[in-house]
Amino acid sequence: KELQQPIADWGIPELDDYTPILMHRLVVLVGLENIGKTKFCVDKAVNVLLANKRVAYMCGESVAATVYSSILINYIYKRYGLIVNADHIANPEDCPEDVRKVIWMSIDEIVSSKNLTFVDSFSYRTIYEDMQSVYEKSHFDLLVIDHSCALKDKIGSLKENIDELAEKARDFKKDYPVCVLISSHPSSTAREALSKGAPITDSPTKGSQGLSGEADEVFILRSNETLDKQGLLELEVFKRRADAILNKIILKKKFEVSALVYDENMQAVDKVASLEKQEALAALTNDLDNSMYSLV
Repeated sequence: KELQQPIADWGIPELDDYTPILMHRLVVLVGLENIGKTKFCVDKAVNVLLANKRVAYMCGESVAATVYSSILINYIYKRYGLIVNADHIANPEDCPEDVRKVIWMSIDEIVSSKNLTFVDSFSYRTIYEDMQSVYEKSHFDLLVIDHSCALKDKIGSLKENIDELAEKARDFKKDYPVCVLISSHPSSTAREALSKGAPITDSPTKGSQGLSGEADEVFILRSNETLDKQGLLELEVFKRRADAILNKIILKKKFEVSALVYDENMQAVDKVASLEKQEALAALTNDLDNSMYSLV
């Protein structure tokens, strides 16, 4: 029963119908630099907080204050429907009274709940003990490690480090009723496939196949020129220990609040593909309008 106990929803029906954010689960998120991996992690961490569950967040290369600001912005957007930015969070006294109240109220809710813990970085050498120590203090439900190459105290080659992380994360999620979410840069072959918009056939995780091999689920964030123009990202479910998802999941980028929003209307199989056709048709129409011919 515990293996099927949900912690919170991803906010993506195709996932939540069978595998929401679950206990005893290792999830890996892969994507190119600056595509939105941290925003995805923040977005899902807030889902857990809103479910009154606990999050531990290893910031890695990010500054904890920056991640905290992003979490607050996302939390305020989802809970109160208000869009604020980092300047508002840093200087609430300069905001209108209603905005100031919402910011202070949100800070108070998160702090008083004691549901959010930050870790600068774990160590490859003592990763299991590090996770265990944080768990004993906070009893987190979701652990975010952002990202796989950002731990300290390297023990050898990149492969050795990632293998150590993968094995200890696997052991930890078996021993404790938590979900571990690890973000990862792509492997060299996955990077090439992503840049060409081609399918990924080998392990997509940088440094070692072990991380994707140990994962219960592997998500890949994709983009291309057409998606980018529409403010969209594609979530590919590369691996899933449940029914396979055959179609790509389209998410709207709402990066000003660190959110990736699911829109049912964008999930039609030919919807995004048709965007490229529409752009081509619009370009053709423009060319013809500027010529001696007209489009019938």
